[in-house]
Amino acid sequence: MFHRGPKQIRSFVLTLFLATVGLGLSQPAGAADITIDLLNHPDANQDPPSYGLRLDELFLQAPTAGSVTNPVGGVTTFSFDPADGASMVLTTTTVGPNIQINISGVAFGGVDTGVTYGFGAGFYSIDFTYTMNVTEVAGPDGGFNVSPNSAMNNGTITAQAGIPGVTAGTSWTLFDQSNNSFDVLRDGHRLGAFPALLAQDPFVGRGWVTYNADGTNSTGTQDWLFTPEPSSLVFFCIGGAGLFARRRRRA
Repeated sequence: MFHRGPKQIRSFVLTLFLATVGLGLSQPAGAADITIDLLNHPDANQDPPSYGLRLDELFLQAPTAGSVTNPVGGVTTFSFDPADGASMVLTTTTVGPNIQINISGVAFGGVDTGVTYGFGAGFYSIDFTYTMNVTEVAGPDGGFNVSPNSAMNNGTITAQAGIPGVTAGTSWTLFDQSNNSFDVLRDGHRLGAFPALLAQDPFVGRGWVTYNADGTNSTGTQDWLFTPEPSSLVFFCIGGAGLFARRRRRA
C-alpha cells in the first residue's frame, strides 16, 4: 500500500503545494483549506480488527436519538479502511482568524470480538468538529494541537440502516475530553515498527473523546488514532515551508 518512492513523493508534494497556493489565492475566507482521506493507524492497542476510532461501551450509553435493543458493552472500534467500505476524511477550515478541524464520513465497526465485530456491526456516519482552541504547531514535527478542551468541540456517531439491534438513525453525541489534547502531528507517533509508512512522513491524528458533556472521562477507552491515505499527504505548516525543510533534512 505504501510504495511511493522519494522522487514520486517530492513531485507529488510540489504539485500539491502549487495547487494549494492557487486555491488559497482564489477562494474566499472560510473555504476549506485541506481535505485528507484517512486510514486506520497500524499500531492500535486492540488491533485486530484495525481501527481509526475506539468507543468502548458505546452501546451502553443512552443515545440522543433512536434506540438499541439488548445492548452489549466492551471494546468497540470503527475502521476507516476503504477495504471495509469506510470513507473518512479530515478537513481543516479557516474561519476568520480561527482554524477548525472536522473529522467526518462513514466508518464500519461494532463491538470488537478480537478478530471481527459482534454486536452493532455495521456502518456509522461520523461528524465531529473541533471549533475551539485549535492552534498550529511549528517545527518539522508540526501540525495542529487542540487544548484545552471545550464543550463546543463535539460531534455525533449515527447508525445507518441494517444493523441488528440498533435502529437506523440512532445517534450518540461525543465531546472533547478534558484531560487530554487532540493532536495532528508529523512526529511518527507509534510508527516505529512500520518503516515503510514512517518513510512517508505522515501525520498521526490522535486524541481522546468522551460521552460526557463536561469533558470528564467515560468508562473504557474512547479515542481517535489514524493516519492519512498516502496519496492525500499534505502539509500542515504555514506556506509549506515546514514541509520542504523536513524533506531536505531527511533527504
